[in-house]
Amino acid sequence: MIEAPRHELPAKGRCPDVSRGWHDVPAVSATGSLAGDPERGHAPRVGSPLDNGAGKQCPLVCSGDPCPAAGLGAVLRKTDAAAVTLWIPGYFCYPVLSLVRQLPVRFRFYPVLDDLSPDWDRIDVEPAGPDEAQAFLLVHFFGFPGPSQQARAFCDREGMVLIEDAVHVLLPQSIGEAGKMRIFRPHKIIAVPSLGILATSPGWAMNIAQPPGEPEWKATLTWLAKRLTQAAALQLHVPWHRLKRDALGSGTVPPPSKQGPLGQENVFALKLLASMEGEIHRFVHVRRENYQRLVERLGSRAGVRPVFTELPEGVCPMALPLLTTEGNATVVERLRQAGVATGRFEEIPPEVLSEPECHQVALWLYEHLLWVPIHQSLTPRHIDEIAERVIAAAPIPRDEISEAVE
Repeated sequence: MIEAPRHELPAKGRCPDVSRGWHDVPAVSATGSLAGDPERGHAPRVGSPLDNGAGKQCPLVCSGDPCPAAGLGAVLRKTDAAAVTLWIPGYFCYPVLSLVRQLPVRFRFYPVLDDLSPDWDRIDVEPAGPDEAQAFLLVHFFGFPGPSQQARAFCDREGMVLIEDAVHVLLPQSIGEAGKMRIFRPHKIIAVPSLGILATSPGWAMNIAQPPGEPEWKATLTWLAKRLTQAAALQLHVPWHRLKRDALGSGTVPPPSKQGPLGQENVFALKLLASMEGEIHRFVHVRRENYQRLVERLGSRAGVRPVFTELPEGVCPMALPLLTTEGNATVVERLRQAGVATGRFEEIPPEVLSEPECHQVALWLYEHLLWVPIHQSLTPRHIDEIAERVIAAAPIPRDEISEAVE
């Protein structure tokens, strides 16, 4: 049986205070969708497959990792605050925070449950200090919608700005738009160069700083070279993913270059993303089919279980997250050796490590959560092979087999 630890926790377990795209497109009917005009790289028409139906004026910011820093910069300008306290889930991709740490930001990591949702009963918020704003980051892990309405009510009550981390989300309408800002990174799901999108609600557009206009041509050429190499390797039946151990989703992100608050505009990536708009429905269908097939094939035969056993209508999963009985580092290594591109978060924020009582569940997740691919390039045969290799890499522990026999 795979369960997160249920240790006795202090009542209202306080997390101690610890210190530490698309370009701006005003007057565009940006609906928060992730594709746009293939000629200009702007937001798409209302009614496109990626449209959330709101029809709002939303600026979109181009580049990758700088999006969280851009959002917090907007919070500072909008609230006229000197600093901001950012609440982040205890289970999080730590390297993403590298640019955020360059801002006047104080981190507070909140406890999570084993379904990755916030542990609301154990988040104890103190009033913001003078000239200080507070922001709450809600993460929609692996494309599954988090508790947006609960987060919005919480933020309204506590006077926080809600920011939604939707980097694993392809369809904006699948998560709604409870936050003042939403961050998307479509390259996590479809084959485009590194691209981040920061969509804001009305009244926040003017607070997004203008990025430099020079295109990211070096990053684009690197991406194209990698894609061409992958295509050639596949034609020659060469296991290209083994050429670089962490090539496919190791859970780590290299620190972004310092290019200003929003990075640089990448028109090529926008055009490529827009050109894929007609394929979105197929991508979603295949990913959902692959996810459900893999869950069914794994059943209860492996020493793993899905984090999300149900796939809600309209959700496009980024991957299949699994909880392991054995430590995930061992299972990930076995799967990579078997040719399965497997990921896990390998770095734990020091603030989380320093407060183990507050983050017992999060620390357990760092050691036991991994994910395997279900992307649209995989066929049913591939999914069946992945299931077989997961079962081989994560066998049912002997003590559980003994209990079942008895």
